[in-house]
Amino acid sequence: MSTSESFPRADLPSEWPDASFRELVTMCTSPALMGLGIVPAPGQDQASVDLPLARHFIDLLALLDEKTGDRLDATDQEALDQSLHELRMAFVQVQQSEESE
Repeated sequence: MSTSESFPRADLPSEWPDASFRELVTMCTSPALMGLGIVPAPGQDQASVDLPLARHFIDLLALLDEKTGDRLDATDQEALDQSLHELRMAFVQVQQSEESE
């Protein structure tokens, strides 16, 4: 099956969103936010900082940006750029905060 083909939607539960580039960005952004201690991990009441986890998912987004080059439409590129910028800024803030403790 080529990458342009997809499985029939009947195979997936109805609550799952359609596959999209923005969904892929969200799939990397969410664990990065958890690693930054901004949101708690599923099943936990309190967020905790895990900078290596955050860095890994930020790096995955950066790799996605690098590998897609100029092939994204403007909306998808903006979503990726915005997510990367915000995560990188938050990473620096959290890292500095952790170092000062």
